[in-house]
Amino acid sequence: MYVNGTNVWLEKYKLLGQQELLPYVLIENGKKLEQLEAEIEKLNQAIAEKDQQIESLKKENEETPTLSQFQELVDIVFSPNTDLDFNKLKKEIKGLKLKFYLPHFQKEENTLKKLITDAKEKAGTNMGKFLDLLLQIQKQIFERQQENDSFAQGQLSAYQIILQEKLDYDELQKILNEQKKLLKLEQQLRFLQSDEEEIE
Repeated sequence: MYVNGTNVWLEKYKLLGQQELLPYVLIENGKKLEQLEAEIEKLNQAIAEKDQQIESLKKENEETPTLSQFQELVDIVFSPNTDLDFNKLKKEIKGLKLKFYLPHFQKEENTLKKLITDAKEKAGTNMGKFLDLLLQIQKQIFERQQENDSFAQGQLSAYQIILQEKLDYDELQKILNEQKKLLKLEQQLRFLQSDEEEIE
């Protein structure tokens, strides 16, 4: 009986030892889980960066003149029927640039309109008015070249803070960046159109 009692105590001691190991194993697995989650987060960030690079390269590719556009330019310059009149050549080049920029401008304009419409639907009617004001202020800052004007930037920030009640910061930045891109394209188009009118 004493021997059996010893066995019981030995069994209980073994069970007690296993119970001490269990929390240790759980802690170790918890650390591994945290490490895996951190690695997953790093991988997701790397994927997001690569996606941005791909998107940037796609846009750069869209903006790069095609072989047919270069061929058209070569034909204009080296055609035996073409006089090498500088003003005429300049006009032709401006015309080609306009032809290139116009569809790109329209595409960007449609993208911005969709972003604004989606944001207004998400934010609601009252907040939509604040979004309009935000975009109007950014346009004025761009047109007046007031990027360093602290008052103008303060207004922009104030509207962004108000809008962040309904819209994410990233959504707002995407809209503002898209508008800035569109404003630059619009400026280039106006420049090309005015140059073309001057040449005529």
